[in-house]
Amino acid sequence: MIPSPNRQVTQVSRKRWERVLTATIMVAVLVTVVWVAAANWDAYRTLVQSLNPVHLLGALAAGLIGQFLNVVIAHISLRGEGAQLSLASTYRLITVGGLAKYIPGSVWQIGSQAGLGRAAGLNFRHSMLAWIEPTVFNITVGSGFALLAATQVEYGLPDLFLIPVGLLALIASMNPFRYAVYRLVRLIPRNNPGPRIRTGWPQQFLLTAAIIALTGAGGMLVVSAFELESSIGFTGSVVAFVGAWVVGFLAFPIPGGIGVREGALVLALAPWIPAHEAVLIAAASRLVAITGELVSGLAGMSVGLRAKPISARDPNIES
Repeated sequence: MIPSPNRQVTQVSRKRWERVLTATIMVAVLVTVVWVAAANWDAYRTLVQSLNPVHLLGALAAGLIGQFLNVVIAHISLRGEGAQLSLASTYRLITVGGLAKYIPGSVWQIGSQAGLGRAAGLNFRHSMLAWIEPTVFNITVGSGFALLAATQVEYGLPDLFLIPVGLLALIASMNPFRYAVYRLVRLIPRNNPGPRIRTGWPQQFLLTAAIIALTGAGGMLVVSAFELESSIGFTGSVVAFVGAWVVGFLAFPIPGGIGVREGALVLALAPWIPAHEAVLIAAASRLVAITGELVSGLAGMSVGLRAKPISARDPNIES
């Protein structure tokens, strides 16, 4: 069937508007950062001179461990779905494929994951599951813990809102709810009942909780790398850095959520840190994150994908 000209024009227009919106947001963020830096240059110079690189290295180490735990979460999901992929190959699939998120547009990481998965003998569904599962766990469990931690911060939001929504986010990570969504979007067949709640979920939940703890610790180290008058503590770090990650991910048309995540982090740090100092912390946090992803990606490139013989590959892979 040949698509109608109107549909083609609509698709082209949508892509054009996505590019324009992405470019506009990134330019606005860049102009804002330059303006704030120029207005507070003397303060920034003093803060940069007080920088403790050991703390940033500690934050980098926490991020690298967290990325590895994400790989383990994906590996558990793949094994649960019957995909026979080694942990080392899963590491390559996740870390190398994840680098494509910094390419403008929202489909490059999907294409990268699918290509790497196919080379390893996975079908498209399993390749996407390897990416989606850790992401969904980080969004649901991360949002849940961040909202619950926010009850200890003066944001002006009532506990009657934060606690129920936080608990619902944690519950949403359970297998029945995740797999209901996967069936809805046809990531898995509608007749697939999904694993029982005790299969995989407890380990993945605990691994995600460890990732959140590492993110909070890494955020504290980034903040303490500069000589500031205030400290945010572990609870504040979980709220600010985990919450900002979730907001940045939801802005998926923006490459790596650049700008959106930093803006959310500046707002989340407002109860403790002035905006001009929070901008510097957000920039340092992004630098640490990109460095960690590059290190993990390079390490992943050194790992060979253990592709199976054609006869042993998933029969759902198109030739």
